[in-house]
Amino acid sequence: MTGRIGTRAALTVGLFSVMLGFVAGSFATEYWHLYLTIGVLYGVGSGTLYFSAITVLAQYFHKRRGVVVGIAISGSGIGATVMAPLLRWMLVQIGFRWSMRIMGGTMFVCLGIASCFVRPYHRPTVLHFPNPTLVPSPSYQSFVIDLASAAPELSLNADATTTLQDPSPPALDFRLFKSMSFSLVFLATNLFALVYLVPLLLAPSFATSIGLSAAEGATMISIASAVGIAARIIIGHLADRYGVLNATFVCCTITGLACLTLWLNAASFVTMAAFMVLYGCFAGSSIMLFPVAATKAVNDPPPTASNSSSTGGQSRNVAHSSYRAGGDNDVSSALGFIFFAHTIGYLFGTPLAQFLIENQGGRYAGAIVFVGVSNFVCAFIVFLARVKGSKKISARI
Repeated sequence: MTGRIGTRAALTVGLFSVMLGFVAGSFATEYWHLYLTIGVLYGVGSGTLYFSAITVLAQYFHKRRGVVVGIAISGSGIGATVMAPLLRWMLVQIGFRWSMRIMGGTMFVCLGIASCFVRPYHRPTVLHFPNPTLVPSPSYQSFVIDLASAAPELSLNADATTTLQDPSPPALDFRLFKSMSFSLVFLATNLFALVYLVPLLLAPSFATSIGLSAAEGATMISIASAVGIAARIIIGHLADRYGVLNATFVCCTITGLACLTLWLNAASFVTMAAFMVLYGCFAGSSIMLFPVAATKAVNDPPPTASNSSSTGGQSRNVAHSSYRAGGDNDVSSALGFIFFAHTIGYLFGTPLAQFLIENQGGRYAGAIVFVGVSNFVCAFIVFLARVKGSKKISARI
C-alpha cells in the first residue's frame, strides 16, 4: 500500500480504520460484529500504521537500525503497560460501549499527532551534466537557436538537469525470495509469529490454573510489557553492535529455554513472574529483530545524497533513486512479507494452542512444549541464515 498510494495516504487509512474499529465496535450486539470491527477494521488499521512507520525508519537508518526500531517498538510496551489497567478501570466505571468510544477517540488524537511527524525519505533520480568542454559547431548552434525560437516555453541552460520519475514498484516483489537469507528469515518469522502471542494470551488463565488470582494473572501481561520497554532498546543496540542475526538467534534460544524450564514447571507467582520477565525481554525483542533481519537480508544500502563518478574531462552526479535493487522499495516489500507472516501466525497460533490444551483435558504442558520447541526451531533457522552470511564465529551478521 505504501508503495502504491504513499506513506501519508497509508497512515491516513490506518488512522481512520483504527478509530472506526473501536467506535463501530461499541455498537456491537453479536460476537461477529466484533470480528468485523475490532478484528478487521482495527486489525487492518493498526497493521497499516505499524508497517508504514517501521518502513520509514528503515529508509532513514542503516547502521543503527536495530536500536532505532527497538526504541520505536518499545512504545507498544508503554502502551500496553498504561492502557491495559486503564481499560479495565473504564470497563468497570463506565461500561463497555463508552470505553470503546473513548479508546477510539484517544487513539485517533494520539496517532493523528504522531502521523504528522512521519516523513518518508524520498529523493528522485537526478542526472546533472556540467558545462561541456567541447564547443558545438556553428551549424549546431544555429539549430538550437531556431529550436528555442519555435518553442519559447523551453528554458535552455548550459547546465541541464533531468529528473527521472521513479517507476512504480511491484505490489508483491517475489524476487526477494531469490535471496536464501531472506527466505530463511521469512520462514523463521512465520514460525515465531505462530507462537509469540500464546504465552501472553494464555498467561491469565494459566495463572488461575495454578492457584493464582485473576488479578495476579492479569499482572503477568503488564510485567512482560513493562520489561520489554527497556529490553528492546538494549537488545536493539546489541544487535547493531554484534549482528542482528546473532542477536535473534540468542533471543529465540533463551525464549525456548524459558518456556521449557520456568513456564513448564511454574507453580507459584514468583516462578511465573520470572518467566514473564524473560519472555518480555527476549521474545519481545525477537519480534522486533525479525523485521530488521529482513531488511539486512535484502542488503539495502543506506540513503545517500549523491554518487559521483568521472570519465575524462566530464563528470556525472547521480542521486540514488528510492527504487533500486536493495533500495527503499525492496525494504518496503521485505517488511510487507514479514508483517504478512506476523498476521498469519497471530491468526492460527493461539487457536492451535487452545486445541492442544483441550485435547489434553485442560493441561497446558502440550501447548508449552509446542511454544518452546518452536522457538528452538526458529533459532536453528536463524542460525542457518547466519551461516549463509558468514561461517566465521566472530562475524557480525
